[in-house]
Formats: sequence, structure tokens, C-alpha cells
Amino acid sequence: LVYFAEEQYQQLWFPAYGLLPRWHHARTIKSEKPAGLESLTLTFYQDHSEHRVIAGIMQQILASHQVTLEIKEISYDQWHEGEIESDIWLNSANFTLPLDFSLFAHLCEVPLLQHCIPIDWQADAARWRNGEMNLANWCQQLVACKAMVPLIHHWLIIQGQRSMRGLRMNTLGWFDFKSAWFAPPDPE
Repeated sequence: LVYFAEEQYQQLWFPAYGLLPRWHHARTIKSEKPAGLESLTLTFYQDHSEHRVIAGIMQQILASHQVTLEIKEISYDQWHEGEIESDIWLNSANFTLPLDFSLFAHLCEVPLLQHCIPIDWQADAARWRNGEMNLANWCQQLVACKAMVPLIHHWLIIQGQRSMRGLRMNTLGWFDFKSAWFAPPDPE
């Protein structure tokens, strides 16, 4: 996917092998196109410009294998509920610290994921609340069974002074400047 992206995206995207950059749960396996596969539907929420780019790249890649990709751009509310028929859903997530909270909370609270991934979400939520869940293993299982397929991780960059430190991102993907500070200049 990254290989086919324009240079501006290649500078910021890198292949994802797990839901977090440090996790390597996805195994690259060469496989044949399933017999009879001629078309797929991919759906994402319309206000995400990078999803449009990713969908276009996927459309080109699949076309080279004689598979038509129908792309649906829908409202965030429709996407969030996941009640529309689709073979593939694009999602993005910003996980903040503490990761053990934000990662599971994000996945568990999106109706789309509960609609598309047939696991016992309530039992898993209870295990998570009781501290009985190994989150890395749980996520690895979702990736192994292809319920989730991590595509890319995206480095976000702020234009400006490179000496800024302590900058964090909130769960909405906005930079939080309340703890930011500037490092002193390097001695010459």
C-alpha cells in the first residue's frame, strides 16, 4: 500500500504489522485470489481525506487482480453504527496514554466493530475491567483471524519550531499544547 502511495504519503506512512507500531502481529503471507472473487465493497467516512487515498490505492491494486472495488463514502454517523453492508471498512484511531485503557476502550465503544467482529464483547469487556485480559494477545487474535487488518501507521508532524517538546495528542487526534515546552538551543 505504501509503495503505491504518492511521495507526500510515503514520508509519513509506514506499514503496520499490528495495531500499535511496536506490535508485530500481522504476518505477510502470499496467497492466491479466492476463486470466484470478482468484486468487493469498501466503506469509510467521507470526511477522512487519507481514507480516500487509501481506497484509491486499494482499488488499483485489486484491479490488477481483476477484482472490482466499489467505494462507499458515508457520513460519520453511518460509519460509526456500521449498519450498511460492506466487505471492508476503513478505520483510523489515535490511541493515547495509557494505552491499556485507550486502545480497548476505543475498540469496544465503536458499534461498527461490535457489528462486524463476532466475538463476545461483553465478556471481553468484563475481563478487561477486571485486569484479566492480555491486551496484546487479544489484539493479536483479532489480527490473526483477519477481523482487523492493520494497514499503515501515520507519523503526524507539526510544522514549526523543532525544539518543541512534551507535545501530546488527545483521543480526537488534536495536539494538546498544555504541557508543551521549548528545549533550550544547542550550545555552539
